[in-house]
Formats: sequence, structure tokens, C-alpha cells
Amino acid sequence: MDYRQYTLLDNLYNLLLDSSHTHINTLSAKLQLNNEAIDKLLSVLSYMGLDICRSADIVQVKNKFDSIDLNLLTTTLSQAQIHKSINYYFSTTSTNKKAKEATNPAIYLSEHQSAGMGRKEKKWLTPLGQSIALSITHDFEFGLGQLSGLNIATGVAIINTAKKCGCSSLGLKWPNDVLGSQGKVAGILIEASGNNQSCHVIIGIGVNWSVTESLLDTIEQDCMNIEIKSFSRTEFIAQLIIEVETIIAEFAQNRLINIQSNWQKHDLFINQTITVLQDNKHWQAKYIGINQQGCLQVATTQGMKTLTNGEVSIALIPI
Repeated sequence: MDYRQYTLLDNLYNLLLDSSHTHINTLSAKLQLNNEAIDKLLSVLSYMGLDICRSADIVQVKNKFDSIDLNLLTTTLSQAQIHKSINYYFSTTSTNKKAKEATNPAIYLSEHQSAGMGRKEKKWLTPLGQSIALSITHDFEFGLGQLSGLNIATGVAIINTAKKCGCSSLGLKWPNDVLGSQGKVAGILIEASGNNQSCHVIIGIGVNWSVTESLLDTIEQDCMNIEIKSFSRTEFIAQLIIEVETIIAEFAQNRLINIQSNWQKHDLFINQTITVLQDNKHWQAKYIGINQQGCLQVATTQGMKTLTNGEVSIALIPI
């Protein structure tokens, strides 16, 4: 899809959000397209996750969302002394992939991702206007070997953001999940390049904001939307970026020394019996917590073990 098509889709999307019912002739006139072209664009928007109802010549969107307000976002971040450039996309493959195309520290946002990815290359669903797809890049003046635990810091930043926006019911699952009462709310994907002296990092964050139940039901694991009532999506994104930038600065200076205890307070698995999947084998252990490198410590019949986030998956054993 070329730039012009994305621009037309973005314009059509915003026209639909501005009115509860829109005549197709009105859309055609405003976009200077014939009705057949409008129908094709509506089909694409529907495929991207917009719930469009067409009755005769009237077009209605059933699942309306607040689109990202770039002016408000820029102003809020500027007031917080955050001056990284903001790269906004109506749709892209993934914000992390876009971030890999540049080297300067920046912020990447998209209303829709066609190929969003999570940990272990699992697909991350990002329907149009219903999620937060955010990537923040940063340069650290230390090597890749000291990067362990950044996922822990990012998880704490998401929890801090949710609390400041009125949601205090979330918890953390090692190594990179934020959970609510009915399932996963947010995930983290960190990608890095560099050497033993410096590194460039992409912090990818996905948050379920107002994903329709029908789409949530298509996801293999239990998922839910974050429960934020008094803040817009843009306000939440701004606060999230501020919290991530704040914790990046803390991590750069002290790693997890002052962050570890905050993670532990919200860790949902502390002292629970878990199943560990490692090297295609399942075994049970008692979940103890994380160390100052962000690695998981578990107690087994053979003694204590330390696990890194690249090698294992964990799950609670149902009672």
C-alpha cells in the first residue's frame, strides 16, 4: 500500500470518527473519490479492525475511538522536557521495525500494526484505533552485557503509568507481561544492538486499550483491555512515555537497584508454584522473585536456579 492510499485511509477514518452517521456521497465529495473507491477503502478499514455498518447509503462506525492527538502529545512531552522526535503512522508493519530504520533516539507510534510482534516472535494484535503501539529508542553508554533487566524497568514504568491514570489493579508477570484480572493487558519487546561499550535499544510496548470482545476472543491467551476511565488514549500515551523516559534515566545510572523492589510489589507470582518450560521440557518450581539483573530465581528439589528471560516461559499451576 502506497503513501497516498494510507493518507486516504487516514482521512476517511477521521471523517467517520467525526460523525455518528455519514452518507457515502458526503465521504465521496470530501475525499474527491467515487463511491466505488470509497467502498474499497471501507473494506480495508473493516479488515484493519473498524466495525463498519453500511445501511443503504449510510455508513456508521460501531466501535468509535479517540485517535491520537499529536498536538497534545507534543505539547505534553515538551513540558516534561522530552524532545525526542515523534514518528506517527496511521498503519505500519510494526513500530519496532520502523525504529530499526533509524539510529537517532526517537518515539514511534501507530494507530494500526499489520505485523506486530511480541516475545518469541508471537503475533501481537493491533487493530485500528483500539490499542497502543509504541516504540521508544535510546542510546546507552554501556555495553549489551549490562542491559539485563531493562524489561523489568519497563514493566514498572507501565504500572506507574496505570496508577497515575487511575488504574491500580494491574500486576506483573516475569519477564515482560502486565496482567489484569482477566488476562494480559500489555506486553514488552526489547531489541538491542551494540557492543561491549555502548548499545542502541528499542523498547516496544503494546497495550490493549479498547479492543472489541470479538477480536480479544481470537487471541490464544486470555487478554483484556486496560481499565482507564478519566484519561484519553493520548494522555495515557504521554504519561507512559514520560514514565519510560524517567525509568530509562534511573536504569542508566543504577540499573535495577531502586527498581527491583517496585517490581516485587506487583509481581503476581511471588511464592507461587509454577510450571517452567525450558528446552521443550516442563518442570515445577517455587517462584522466589527476581535478582538485581532481572533474572528469575526459583526453588527446585535440586536447589535454587536462576533463569534468564530468553530461555524459558512460566505459568501458574491451577489450584
